[in-house]
Amino acid sequence: MAPLPPQDRQRLIRHLLAITDLAKRDAELAARRLDAFLADFQDGPDVG
Repeated sequence: MAPLPPQDRQRLIRHLLAITDLAKRDAELAARRLDAFLADFQDGPDVG
């Protein structure tokens, strides 16, 4: 995430923190959201 613009990086970090917080209560839902997050991240434009 380091090569991303600061605003995008902060948004992605907040999203990951929300997923990790969700994992404390519902691991299955957190896993689905993490899979979706990673799929979206991989489909995004190359920034490196």
